[in-house]
Amino acid sequence: MPKETEHSRDMMHCGSCGSEVPGYDIVNCGSVEHGYRQLCNQCFNAEVASAQGLESFENRRFDPIVMTDCAGEEHEFHFRTRLLGGRIRS
Repeated sequence: MPKETEHSRDMMHCGSCGSEVPGYDIVNCGSVEHGYRQLCNQCFNAEVASAQGLESFENRRFDPIVMTDCAGEEHEFHFRTRLLGGRIRS
């Protein structure tokens, strides 16, 4: 099991669903005119999909991977899919 890192302990609350998620899974979403909210990646993708009329968009979750560098230190990598208008960024 990967060791807990300082980064993985930084938990934040989603402004939409209220879930507590790691900081790396939060997106600051909004505008100067209407203010900003911190949304989990799942809620962010749902809002963008709804705004774009993409009712069939399926949010995928990927398991993190751990890789060991040449010094023997483990590094954990997290992957997510982020819907950006008509594009998807991984």
